[in-house]
Amino acid sequence: MSPESAALALLRPDALREVAAFAAMLPHPEPPAHDLTGTRVFLSNGTRDPMAPVDSTDRLVTLLRERSAEVRTHRHEGGHELTPEGLREAKEWLAG
Repeated sequence: MSPESAALALLRPDALREVAAFAAMLPHPEPPAHDLTGTRVFLSNGTRDPMAPVDSTDRLVTLLRERSAEVRTHRHEGGHELTPEGLREAKEWLAG
């Protein structure tokens, strides 16, 4: 899924309950404080991604967890890209 799916889970929890996102970042500096109980999120991000910097991703993870979402993260050493490891972890997460 696209990074926009993480934004949709945060901003419109009624529309999406499971998200697997790659190269996601915080979509809005102060998103609404929706209750995300029951929402599952997988995020795979590169530590050298100039488009989705680590600090923005970390803030997204914090906000999702503060709103009671179940979040699993995967980090890789690359940039704004999909990796075989990230895809494998996403597949495992989806199956679980």
